[in-house]
Amino acid sequence: MLNKIKIFLEFLGIIIFILFEELIWDKFIYPFKRFLSKIISEHIKVWIAARTSYQGLILFIIPFVIAESLGLISAYYISLGYIFIAIIIYLIKIAIASISFLIFNILKEKLLTIYYFERSYYYINFIFNYLKNTYVYINIKYKYSLFKKFFKNKSNFKYLKERYFLIKEKFKE
Repeated sequence: MLNKIKIFLEFLGIIIFILFEELIWDKFIYPFKRFLSKIISEHIKVWIAARTSYQGLILFIIPFVIAESLGLISAYYISLGYIFIAIIIYLIKIAIASISFLIFNILKEKLLTIYYFERSYYYINFIFNYLKNTYVYINIKYKYSLFKKFFKNKSNFKYLKERYFLIKEKFKE
């Protein structure tokens, strides 16, 4: 019974991780982070890089906590049924999270000198690596890649159109 619970929790974590990685990170956060790194001047990057490790921790934590709070507020509005407001709040969360990740990339070496931050960072990476090496994750990613390849091929759209949308014309004859 305990093994079934473990497998279910792994599966749930993997599905959430894949959704986060594919939909949110690749489609929204990464392009926004690249855009931010282009528009933020080198003076600001140098100023951020000149901070001590604990000043950098505060610079990183403030937007991170704000972003996570906005995620909770967005979930609250979704539960109330206000989807449009929740999406707007979540987009703001993505922008603020991008700032936090940009600060982290600039200050990574200094932040990892803080013991608790380093332990947390390596523990989170351990969990991600564990999830990425499970059979369920590898199988889902493989099937997802086949799914993406199927829909990228235009001849498959012709097949789907002929199979599902031109059926009515057969009955008209």
